[in-house]
Amino acid sequence: MRIGIDVDDTITNSWESLLPHYSRYFNIDESILKKSKPYYMSVKDLITLDEYFEMILPIYDEVIPKVNLKENAKEVINKLYEDGHYIVFITARGRGHTNPYKQTKDYLDKHNIKYNKIIVNATNKAEVCQKEKIDLFIDDSVRNCKIVSEKGIDTLLFETYYNKEEETLHHVKSWTEIHNYIKSRWENGR
Repeated sequence: MRIGIDVDDTITNSWESLLPHYSRYFNIDESILKKSKPYYMSVKDLITLDEYFEMILPIYDEVIPKVNLKENAKEVINKLYEDGHYIVFITARGRGHTNPYKQTKDYLDKHNIKYNKIIVNATNKAEVCQKEKIDLFIDDSVRNCKIVSEKGIDTLLFETYYNKEEETLHHVKSWTEIHNYIKSRWENGR
């Protein structure tokens, strides 16, 4: 099976790690940010997208390499890889990062996460998934999961506080749950 996996907030706790920085730079209480949509959506009324990327670049370069992995992400991904699944990390990391490919590769390698391919600047993940012949796509973004699902590709929405109201997608709450889902689908020949 070819598995496409988002990075930020799917295998990592990126938004959680960035909250104190957003609070400080944009003068917004963390408790408010914890209830808002992440990243630019949390500050879109205060700053243009161009200003945002200019301001956020040093923050991302400092914080993103140090973010924590989600529990069991490494173990499950490595097990999937060892079981013969083809793992493609598909991330929108791009403009807000000095070198998104290197930053992503260095992070995955530092944490000894096995994979076959990394794709950055994936602004249209549905097109990327089609091109890569992805069978299953995992992301925390409702938008990304919906557009990928519309292409007939199986999706799992990694549940967070900002996406749990979505009712049309298959939610997962942990990497153990993802592993069990894949194992049952793979064993049943999908």
